[in-house]
Amino acid sequence: EAETKSREQLKSKYGDVLVGADDAHFAYPDGKIVQEAKLGGMGDSFKFFGTYNRRSSEDLQKYFIDYMGLSQSKFEEILNNNQEWAKKFDNFKLKYDISLPTKFYPENSLMYVKELIDKHGKMDWSDSVRVKRLKKELKILSSNGSIDFLPYFFPIEEALSYFRSLGMTTSPGRGSSGGFLLSYLLNITKPDPVRYELSEDRFITEDRIKLGKYPDIDTDLNDAKILTNSDWFKNRFGEDHVTQIGTFQLLKLKSALKDVNRSIHGHVPFEVEKLCKTIPNTPQGVDDKNFIFGYKTDDGTEVSGLIEDHKPLQEYAKANPSIWDTVIKALKLKRQHGKHAAGWIIANKPISDFIPLITVSD
Repeated sequence: EAETKSREQLKSKYGDVLVGADDAHFAYPDGKIVQEAKLGGMGDSFKFFGTYNRRSSEDLQKYFIDYMGLSQSKFEEILNNNQEWAKKFDNFKLKYDISLPTKFYPENSLMYVKELIDKHGKMDWSDSVRVKRLKKELKILSSNGSIDFLPYFFPIEEALSYFRSLGMTTSPGRGSSGGFLLSYLLNITKPDPVRYELSEDRFITEDRIKLGKYPDIDTDLNDAKILTNSDWFKNRFGEDHVTQIGTFQLLKLKSALKDVNRSIHGHVPFEVEKLCKTIPNTPQGVDDKNFIFGYKTDDGTEVSGLIEDHKPLQEYAKANPSIWDTVIKALKLKRQHGKHAAGWIIANKPISDFIPLITVSD
């Protein structure tokens, strides 16, 4: 009763509305074992006491009226507030405008790119073919009506220049960026696209920019850790403006079998360990459930699932239907977080202002 009065006082004081919320970690009661299997696979022995699934309106009614002593009309008001609050997210789409790290470089990007081109000394200004091609590329990048894309090149050029200053070598370049003259002139790529008649349109076109289909540049370093494990990015751009790209490991069939059994039995039974040794890895690019149950390719070819031909897996699923059902539900859950081997994000403002961050140990 005291808690209820306190909430009402806060509501009156600040003009807020009361909504009902629960501490939910999964949608339905049978999701408990899936969540515990996930936590167990991450090295956490935590177990839920009771259940922490989403509650129905009937559950909330019982709690607010029978436990908290609210009237039926007050409960209906809270339920209506929940519904009105939820409507605010109808058709909600999370959208980020592209943000390049422009504040770390001169405002006049065309003048600055000219300085960088002169710095590397790879441009023959007397060659009309090269001049025409460079003008075309610069127009697409900086005068497309959508975004000045030139600053995308600046940190890449700077990072590679720093890497080479340490006596390291960089790759010739990879993918469509090798056909872009500007990439060559900034020493990001090595093959001369004019000499080898490489197409710049594979890298970027004005139409693709207007559609929001932006290009990316891939490059290889002979020892990327020298750059990525140093404090160069943080010192150059500010610790709150850079972060390594996060990665996560998904639960696949073998790991799901082990983690679910570990959660249920406290250990992985011998027969499960033995079964997992007979299961092949999921082919790259194939969804785990498709791998298990079969699928059709884009050209209509039928691909049989693993369970159709793998008798030990068939027998296990038949003998342990509830565990097998949980294993299927656990597939593709995020199991472990990690760091990308060489991927960094550089932002124009503190990254935590617009996206959540997580700390991952080395």
